[in-house]
Amino acid sequence: MQVAARACTGEAVCTRCGTVSRRVHSSYRRRLADTAAGGREVLIDLQARRFFCDDPACSRTTFAEQVPGLTTRYGRRTSSLQAVLQAVALALGGRAGARLTARLSCAVSRSTLIRLIRAAADPDHRTPLVLGVDDFALRKGHVYGTILVDIETRRPVDMLPERSAESFRTWLDTHPGVEIICRDRGGCYAEGAAQGAPLAAQVADRWHLRHNLAQAVKRAVARHRSCLQDPPAEPGSAPAARATPVPEGGLAARTRARHAEVHAALARGLTLTQASRALRLDPKTVGRACSARTRPGCASGGTRESAAPRRSTPGCAIAATKAACARWKPAIVAAGSPRTPRSTICGITFASTALAKGVPISEVSRWLGHRSITTTVDLYGHLVPEASKRARDAPGRSLRRVVHVPPMCPRQRQGSLRRRSDG
Repeated sequence: MQVAARACTGEAVCTRCGTVSRRVHSSYRRRLADTAAGGREVLIDLQARRFFCDDPACSRTTFAEQVPGLTTRYGRRTSSLQAVLQAVALALGGRAGARLTARLSCAVSRSTLIRLIRAAADPDHRTPLVLGVDDFALRKGHVYGTILVDIETRRPVDMLPERSAESFRTWLDTHPGVEIICRDRGGCYAEGAAQGAPLAAQVADRWHLRHNLAQAVKRAVARHRSCLQDPPAEPGSAPAARATPVPEGGLAARTRARHAEVHAALARGLTLTQASRALRLDPKTVGRACSARTRPGCASGGTRESAAPRRSTPGCAIAATKAACARWKPAIVAAGSPRTPRSTICGITFASTALAKGVPISEVSRWLGHRSITTTVDLYGHLVPEASKRARDAPGRSLRRVVHVPPMCPRQRQGSLRRRSDG
């Protein structure tokens, strides 16, 4: 829909000096996009005029008239359409806002909406009476900043580039009037609040109270996990349904086959490097398959219960220590030892003896109960019979990489001796 219009006023105000002028210099046509009417785009064909500026001190000789509430300098949209697009951009952002404007019959690109957001004036924030302060990560684990929020309106007030008491105190000094400060239990914000606003009351916000309570309950339950027991089955109740087996897909089948191939290669006495070359697999993949008896999700039965991840708790560590002691106790009794040594000493003795007898290090890692074969290699790798041989051959291999100098012929040798005698 196209609308033809022209200005009817006989005078205009200079945009530079504010002088009222009635002398028309020329006229031209402007095309302005307006808000949709009846689901159709509206285009205003406006005949605008240029006026002479009668102030000799003004730097502008002519200026273009502006229709209040309709046009702006160098604008190709009406003020109402500009306000609608800016509201859409602030509410939805770039991509989502662009999709909505297409349905509103005023389609613009996401880049245009982003520019409208950047061109919007910052709201004039007053100093909040109830101020919330917390940290956020600019780079997690390395660089942190501070965000300040008005608790009453739930809107951000300011952002500080660092997390320190000095920056927070400086902000409070420049923004007096804060009565209540909601913060976490950190010490830097407490110190900054005490220095910048000593009369303000400091309270803990609800999120940190609930978070700290949840952490305390979690630690308490973990310490007393052994005291928790399953409730007894009620008489006459139906037995618990068995876990439904998980259908095995192509990835699980390939993982199971690769796991079997790696263990078959290690059972033949191959090292990890030899097995990776023979199977054309990455050494890390071979190491992961070697460090576990069964792949995760590939345990016998294939149920959902067997695929559940294991949780590491203090009770699990105590159970692992008891299991290690029970594993070595029959061997200690059979050897006739007068006292019971520690399980660590038993593990070292077993590893050194087994590796000296030629037992593969993967089998030793499995018997010791290590979660990863890397742990076994780091602790007992030097006891492997091939390790000392590789250490002895290492200097020779490095020297063979040196560029070989060919021997001199007899004539060259005589020439070099003659030059030396002449010198």
